[in-house]
Amino acid sequence: MEIMKTSIKFITICAIFFITNFAQSYTQTYDYRSSGVIFPNDTLPEPKNKIGASYSGISYYGLTYQRNVGRDIRLGVTSLIYLEEDNSSQYLDYGIGLQVQKILLKGYEKNAYIFMGAGIQQQTEDYKSNSSGSDKTDIFTFGIGMGGSATLLENFTIDAELGYGYCNTRTNDYSGGWNSYGPRKRIGVTFGIGLYFAF
Repeated sequence: MEIMKTSIKFITICAIFFITNFAQSYTQTYDYRSSGVIFPNDTLPEPKNKIGASYSGISYYGLTYQRNVGRDIRLGVTSLIYLEEDNSSQYLDYGIGLQVQKILLKGYEKNAYIFMGAGIQQQTEDYKSNSSGSDKTDIFTFGIGMGGSATLLENFTIDAELGYGYCNTRTNDYSGGWNSYGPRKRIGVTFGIGLYFAF
């Protein structure tokens, strides 16, 4: 639990750093309202890129980059590498997630989409005591769902998702010999949330 709390703090700090730096460079990019350009139905073109931090029970958690690739399709990749070490053990958590979104309702201030995603993750913990051992957990997730995006401020957006996913977890530990547990399979409802800077 302490490791998870530390991970969330790390993700938040990284997100603030990236969003702040991109905001300084790109704030003026989509200032369409002040340019005098008029768009049909008072809508503005949706930014092609989004960068920030997200959590998903289907497509992993961490720093996220999304890009509109045309035909109302948006691709996203999420990744995180986290290392924690003390006198008794070393913990490493890393993974990557991918997501494909089909935008159904689009606009500058809000949109809705359906998605399909997957993620792979590995957690390892090496113990430094006299009876040294090691734990390794492999996690695979896959699922589909729907989501929506809303603009909070001019270039900042928040995404929320609801999905149905599959999770396969296998754990191996070494203490004089490898022991395998699992796979443990779960299927059920999951959610996701993300905060992004759009440009």
